[in-house]
Amino acid sequence: MTAPPSLPDVTIDVVEVSWDDAEGRRLRAAFDAEMAERYGDGPSRDAPPEAVVQVASARDRIADAFAIRLETFLTSVLVRIDGTAAAHGALFDRPDLGAVEIRKVVVDPAYRGRGLGHRIMSELESRAAARGAPRVVLDTGPRQPDAVALYESRGFARIPPFPPYTSVPRAMCFEKLVGGVGPASATAP
Repeated sequence: MTAPPSLPDVTIDVVEVSWDDAEGRRLRAAFDAEMAERYGDGPSRDAPPEAVVQVASARDRIADAFAIRLETFLTSVLVRIDGTAAAHGALFDRPDLGAVEIRKVVVDPAYRGRGLGHRIMSELESRAAARGAPRVVLDTGPRQPDAVALYESRGFARIPPFPPYTSVPRAMCFEKLVGGVGPASATAP
């Protein structure tokens, strides 16, 4: 596969899409596969049965923590390069935290290293603030140093794990004040 053209020579569009959008689904599926590869901890083939049960139980807890709860979905955003979806991120309402949660941030590997992580995060932060969110929160992990570096470079501060990530070993949670003044679920003006 050839590298995409440099960003100054391309058309960049940022669009809001539904959760069911085909391009968004494709990027999220690729993200999920990449995370499974990065975090694919499991028992060895020679593990005793009780170890297999412990790992299965832990995987169930983690799967539950990362489940998408569509009743809290606010919006999903794509960055398209010359019409091709290159980055994705979504916002979820977290009134229990007085925040909006950023989830499923992914940049297609073919487009990494070109600032699209910053572009999608900037868009998500702006949209959260426009909805009245005083802060945004997110979760990542130690096997995502690229994500940690992105969030820290954007002014996110590390916080203790918040529910449901309290059940996820090695969860790394962050927050950033975005300056909204009303309830996070408020409709943008």
